[in-house]
Amino acid sequence: SMNFQTPENIKYAYMLEGYDKKWSITEGGSHTATYTNLMYGTYTFRVKATNDDGDWSNNERKIIIHIATPFYLAWYAFIFYIIAVGLIIFYF
Repeated sequence: SMNFQTPENIKYAYMLEGYDKKWSITEGGSHTATYTNLMYGTYTFRVKATNDDGDWSNNERKIIIHIATPFYLAWYAFIFYIIAVGLIIFYF
């Protein structure tokens, strides 16, 4: 929203596709969204705002967020694990 004179009148609705099932609406002048402990993968963060009158805008913004796979779960890590276990078994 581009209203800088009365930002307390603006509400935002946001959703992280792939995580949230429904829209969350900011209340009390809070204009933040916080997500923790997300699994690796691709998500789409969507946000929309109201005007001063409280009418929801059809103008929605999206951003695609990609969280990479941790190195210990990557394909090359599993090859290393197999080789390491094979060498330990071979040693004994």
